[in-house]
Amino acid sequence: LDKTGVIEGDNDAPQSMGDPNVEVTDAMSEQADTKRSEAQAKLSEGALEEAITLFTQAIENNPQSAILYAKRAQCYIKLQKPNAAIRDCNRALEINENSQQALKWRGKAHRMLGNWEAAYKDFCKAQLSDFDEDVQTWCKEVEANAKKVTEHKRKYERRRETKDADAKRERIRKAQEACAKAQQEENERRAREQQSRSAGGHQFSDFPGMGGEADLGGLGAMMNDPEIMEALQDPDVQKAFAEVSSDPSKLAAHQSNPKVRKVMEKLAGKFGGAGGPMGGGGFPGFPGDMGGGADAFSSNDLD
Repeated sequence: LDKTGVIEGDNDAPQSMGDPNVEVTDAMSEQADTKRSEAQAKLSEGALEEAITLFTQAIENNPQSAILYAKRAQCYIKLQKPNAAIRDCNRALEINENSQQALKWRGKAHRMLGNWEAAYKDFCKAQLSDFDEDVQTWCKEVEANAKKVTEHKRKYERRRETKDADAKRERIRKAQEACAKAQQEENERRAREQQSRSAGGHQFSDFPGMGGEADLGGLGAMMNDPEIMEALQDPDVQKAFAEVSSDPSKLAAHQSNPKVRKVMEKLAGKFGGAGGPMGGGGFPGFPGDMGGGADAFSSNDLD
């Protein structure tokens, strides 16, 4: 950027702006006009401080005149006080948003401070209401810098938008991965449960006398018993069922194990005693001396 002519801003206390709510009488308006004429004469002479004092007196008599603020702003510009000029121009534009003089001097103040975009905007708008050779010249001076600043901002805005879009895509990707992982874990959990249920059912299908899954009869109700299903996961119980399945004579050896005995009792109760749903003779597949189903485990043998 070409920063020729850019200066540090002034830090003077704000100037008097008059009372915007005062009711301006004819006498006050006449007094304001008188002070304005005197101030304009001092401005032409280069007596800027005196001109400011007189413009201030005019403003205090008629704080509703936009041109008075704009003319005082011109004095501040000549004194290299752009911030004071901007305050006056802002007030003038509150009164008349199309004040050409206020736009002109505010644009000049922004140019002095290096506010290229703001200066260019004010100069362009000032030219819409009235042709001014100075404004036209100043507008051309700041145009290149203003466009560079605008393009610079657009470039960084595009980068920010790209960065935000990338971050959004990354959040979506992570969310999709988390969802897929959760679904996979749920599927694996269900598969394990199904495998456990199938394993429990096969233990009984292989049990002597059960004759396979086709002959299980009321096994479904038993498989819905959470206590039985939990017990069937115990390694000791699984081992006992495996051995008894291959050699029923080993049943007596496992009756001393309370866990096995408890499961046998539950199973006998599920399938019933003699004449129950599994037929006479007690729990299917057990030796004949268990004839009474649950009677095979007398109360004296249980915990």
